[in-house]
Amino acid sequence: MDVQIYLYFPGNAREAMDFYSEVFDSPIEGIMTYGELDEDAGMNAPEDSRDMVLNAAININGTVFMFSDIFDDMPHTVGNNIGLVIIHEENSYIMNLVEKLKAGGEVLVQPEKTFWSPCYARVKDKYGIIWEISQEGEVEEVNN
Repeated sequence: MDVQIYLYFPGNAREAMDFYSEVFDSPIEGIMTYGELDEDAGMNAPEDSRDMVLNAAININGTVFMFSDIFDDMPHTVGNNIGLVIIHEENSYIMNLVEKLKAGGEVLVQPEKTFWSPCYARVKDKYGIIWEISQEGEVEEVNN
């Protein structure tokens, strides 16, 4: 099981990635933009956000830091724009974590299949910490 760190930015993720890449002398890995989302999967981005960063990563001393831009209507507080990512191969483990973390908190994204995970959920715990929980494994193609 991996634990990763997700950093959210209000439209300046590329700038932040360039900064951290230089500071830690670590390359940026795999930038994906909102414009690259698969419209066939019902995940199309507004035109004005197509160049924004959906996901990218920098491995800093063995820890993966992921980066994403957020939309204007999403809450963003500088200093609190961090989420923790748990990746595990067992669906039952994922579902159990969601159940435990939602106690006193709220499920922001119900457990569901995505284009990157057989089961993904996003939970804000009772302390305000955002947890992104993702099942590792192959994602079967969605038939519409």
